[in-house]
Amino acid sequence: MKADWTDPAVLAEASREALGGSADLLVAWVHREVRTGVLRAVAPLLASGAPVVEVHGSASANPVGGCPDPVLSDHPTQQVVLGYVRHAGRTRWLTHDEISAGVLDAVRRAVAGKPPHVHQVGEFRPVHTAGR
Repeated sequence: MKADWTDPAVLAEASREALGGSADLLVAWVHREVRTGVLRAVAPLLASGAPVVEVHGSASANPVGGCPDPVLSDHPTQQVVLGYVRHAGRTRWLTHDEISAGVLDAVRRAVAGKPPHVHQVGEFRPVHTAGR
């Protein structure tokens, strides 16, 4: 399947053809600029009440601003916020394994019917405030 997330209608149609039916789960990691359009475009492909797992980069959510509100209010949404790891006085981005483990934890929670939750994987970026 070839689809471009910057054209949500085409993405939804290509997804509809690939699925051949309703989806029981949506895992979405979509750039902030197209997030709402993409999620709304694929919403009709979801089974009634199907859970959603949204993955956000650390720039999308932080302790000050919080996570963005879920777009699909009719679908229980687990949110995963990716950060970084501090080790031996240095920081690094999360590895693929660390990201995958965090997302899988949220997927398991979603499939089990657990209440919506924000899952933080790693630490948030330090928040720099002017004047400090």
